[in-house]
Amino acid sequence: MPGAADWSAIEDAVLGFYQVTDTERLVQKVKEVVLEATDGVGAAVYLFDADWDDLYIPAAPGREPVRFPAGDGIAGWVAKKQGLYVCKDIDRDPLYQEGIDIGDDAAVVAAPLVAAAGAFVGVLEVSYQEQPPENVIEAVMFIARHGGNAYISAEAHAAETNFSRSIARSYGTAVDALDPQTSDHSQRVARYAAELGKAMGLPHDRIRVLEMSAYLHDVGKTLLSSRSLDGKPQEAPKYLHLVLSEAFLMMVEFPPGLADIPRVVKEHHEYWDGSGVPDGLAGDAALQESRILCVVNDFDALRQGWLIEGQKATLEEAVEYIKNEADGLYDPEAVEAFLDSAVHEMDLRSHNRYEYRTPIEIENLSNTEQDRFSGVAADISEGGLLIESKGTAAVGDLLRIFIYLPSGEPLEAIVRVARSTGDGEKHMIGVHYIWHAAQQGS
Repeated sequence: MPGAADWSAIEDAVLGFYQVTDTERLVQKVKEVVLEATDGVGAAVYLFDADWDDLYIPAAPGREPVRFPAGDGIAGWVAKKQGLYVCKDIDRDPLYQEGIDIGDDAAVVAAPLVAAAGAFVGVLEVSYQEQPPENVIEAVMFIARHGGNAYISAEAHAAETNFSRSIARSYGTAVDALDPQTSDHSQRVARYAAELGKAMGLPHDRIRVLEMSAYLHDVGKTLLSSRSLDGKPQEAPKYLHLVLSEAFLMMVEFPPGLADIPRVVKEHHEYWDGSGVPDGLAGDAALQESRILCVVNDFDALRQGWLIEGQKATLEEAVEYIKNEADGLYDPEAVEAFLDSAVHEMDLRSHNRYEYRTPIEIENLSNTEQDRFSGVAADISEGGLLIESKGTAAVGDLLRIFIYLPSGEPLEAIVRVARSTGDGEKHMIGVHYIWHAAQQGS
């Protein structure tokens, strides 16, 4: 148990709370610190849900969290009173409730997680084999107080980052919509990049940098003109959109931790052997996130037929190309993780298409004067669909659609028009998803 000499170590440990920006990892760190610092047997963090006035223990993905009303058990008492509670003997304490409070051990200390501004976050409970001395109780309170402060900070960071991510994703979608051939390219590359980053063990914050950079990696192309000042056609140098991307993104005030996005975007065409653009960086001179993005961007370009003109690679051919360029064009560590990761499976899902025809109802959100019209979804993929209809919509229009699936149930989706062709009675409208009902809760 901690004595006076242990307080320095405890203070150093709680300072580490403020470096954690993911709330799930923060909860785990709080439990680890309190157990190590106070020789506890078990620890639990119960988070408070103000909307339902209850406490809950976050669950593993795919499972429901354990919930109970604030007021039940020792943890519930602490939530109501927002004060410390020391249970000396769980067998004799009337507040202790098995199934809510932790442990089969003799004693429990429960302290509120309260931020400095007074915001109540939840309860930290720690069990001990015997009643802990006063200095342990003080340590639990100290750790709980800083845990509450850090949790509020992490929540604010997550909200700011999620907002930035949604802006990045929307901008990537808009860039993709400029050319029907690039429809959903940024969305796919972002999914691949995040998956590969996880496979390589990148920290959570760096995966966010990587994913958002992938959404924005072609933003500079919106700043290019296909014509010179005298109106004659011109072809921009291959590296120009990278330089423009960096310059554009440097004007954005990203939240802390995301400041590397402009550099990652600029470097995503740098190759391991130094043959890339714009600066010819070799080896690890480019950021790791840049090197990962280079692999997945080229992989998708191979699959679409852009990297090698006129050659649209099969999945097997694209994988083989990436494999053969390990230690050449691509970081060998990134290639190894790519070959072992689930990116291949994600690629199959992205390119899977369903060619059955099903009725569809369409509402044009960008043209409110246009009546709702109907059509047929002629070609459905994970990224979007092709609509055959008598009505039409302009490229860039936002549509709300209801797809009537074979089960008879409608699937609602928000889509953006990437291409629109046809005359008279028949129009073909290619769209890609912005949101669909199946994404709820994900």
